Amino acid sequence: MGAALVALLPVVPTVAVLVIVWSLAQLVVSIAQGPLLATVVDRVPENRIGVASAVTGLVAYFGSIGGSLLAGSLFAAIGLASYFPVAIVLLLMTVSFVLFARDRSSGALAVEPLRVRTFFGTYVRALADRDYRWAWIAKMLLYIGYGIVTVYGLYMLQSYVTPALSVTQAAQTAPLVQFASLPGALIGMLFSGRWSDKVGRRKPFVIAASIIMAVSFLIPLAWPTVAAMFAASIVSGLGMGVFIVVDQALFIDLLPHRESAGRDLGVSTVGGNLGLAIGPALAGMVVVVSGGDYGPVWPVAFVVVLIAAFAVLPIKRVR
Repeated sequence: MGAALVALLPVVPTVAVLVIVWSLAQLVVSIAQGPLLATVVDRVPENRIGVASAVTGLVAYFGSIGGSLLAGSLFAAIGLASYFPVAIVLLLMTVSFVLFARDRSSGALAVEPLRVRTFFGTYVRALADRDYRWAWIAKMLLYIGYGIVTVYGLYMLQSYVTPALSVTQAAQTAPLVQFASLPGALIGMLFSGRWSDKVGRRKPFVIAASIIMAVSFLIPLAWPTVAAMFAASIVSGLGMGVFIVVDQALFIDLLPHRESAGRDLGVSTVGGNLGLAIGPALAGMVVVVSGGDYGPVWPVAFVVVLIAAFAVLPIKRVR
């Protein structure tokens, strides 16, 4: 369904239809992501969760960066037809997983009968757990901060940095700034998962990742140049790489009901998605209040992500 909806994007007639089709595509792809994440819990031993989270986090992060670069290249070459290769890849990768990573039989699995009245109410059970709730808040705050500083990257290159870039130069540079975060993210992912498993701790890594990201936001604030934007991207990539891996392992360790891992990990994903939705909206408010100045975006993001670091301190069940 996601592949079919993505393939429809080039031919939608109005913005309203575009919003509907893209929202439906996001919905169905998110439905697939929940069970994919639960697969880690079902098939990976507890002492290897960090390493497995590193692998899944690495692939997801590389996909988001590589996808944006691929989309830009395809669009320059074949225009709106670039949606079709993306749809084909989405379909082929999903079908490959279903065919080659088969589930164990659930024929003898004891499950409670599904009751519509209580089904939706079960989604608040995870957040009723104190430790899980604090981890959820920390994740949401970190992604709010990340969303604040990333949404206006293109426009900052045109008006915030000195010397400012032209529209064409900014359009060419913005993907490169995003790509600059990849090496740091790779380093953070490769080492943090295994290290976290070895020492049996998660919270120090989440705190360190949040602090690294927060500090990266101060670089363009103190030094508003294109070079500073690249430096901030590199440093924040390191923090995000560590966070993606260990945060996923933290949520797995904190699952209140392991038999409902898919549901509860889906709730954790909502925290990140909600943060990415709130961040740009908050950034817009900051820019409006400051009279169109992008500078205040950086200290606001710094404070929000720093609060995220402190939000994991009350967690008791996991060190």
